[in-house]
Amino acid sequence: MAGTDDILQLLRDQAEKWKARDRELDSEIHRLSDEQTSIRRKLEAAAVLIGDEPKQPEAPKAETPKPASNTTAPAEPVTDAIVRIAGLYKEAGALPGELKGSLHSSGYDMSKFSANPGYFYTVLGRLVNRGKLERRRNGAYRVPQQPSSPQGETGAVGAPVSH
Repeated sequence: MAGTDDILQLLRDQAEKWKARDRELDSEIHRLSDEQTSIRRKLEAAAVLIGDEPKQPEAPKAETPKPASNTTAPAEPVTDAIVRIAGLYKEAGALPGELKGSLHSSGYDMSKFSANPGYFYTVLGRLVNRGKLERRRNGAYRVPQQPSSPQGETGAVGAPVSH
């Protein structure tokens, strides 16, 4: 029968394999995101030439310039950037992976989210709770639609006077 030390070593070895695979997958996700951005740019350019509107919005990362250095943190807080990027997707909203890819391409340090993937969803949930984002049934996040209200800015509704 294997000893406790042997079992712990097997678990450590497996954990290292999982970490390595996680890094591989993260790299592949970023590569695919860049490829998707390139394809969306080409589709948008082709749509202008043939007069056809693209069905998907251009990836926000294509519209956001990268900082000159990876060590320079963007001046915009990450929560504001998430809201801004989600707004670019308009009615359809953006899936969490699209938002993360856009943040990464914008130069944000994603190590905080890579170390704890659930943290990104916590940030999204907080933005939803604050009313800055709304979550759609398909899992996409969008900026809430501003209802046009005839009551004015205060939202006060005049009740009829009863005599």
